[in-house]
Amino acid sequence: MWFSVVGLKKALGAMLIAVTCGTAMPAQAKDLNAGAVLFDIEPSDRFPFISGIIEGLGYARFRADGNTTDGMACIYHWLYDNILAAFAKFQDRTPGAIIAALVQRRCGA
Repeated sequence: MWFSVVGLKKALGAMLIAVTCGTAMPAQAKDLNAGAVLFDIEPSDRFPFISGIIEGLGYARFRADGNTTDGMACIYHWLYDNILAAFAKFQDRTPGAIIAALVQRRCGA
């Protein structure tokens, strides 16, 4: 797998810190899953939240690929179109896990 467990944990940890600092107040009282992102986070706050996950995974891929940008570019170019549909389908999963699965399926391991 192109991303390490430690790198993924760091990216998800950074995402959770951002949420804790106030980007999604209504979602804090319950599980932060894809359903919460879709229904509890304001649309204006949803984009930066998702962007943080994508940026973390893109950078992890960049580093894992020896600082080449092909894998990172794959993540950036197609991902935004597929995320909300996947969140609707897997509402009980965490956002980072859903995005990581989409990346692995589309851009390879």
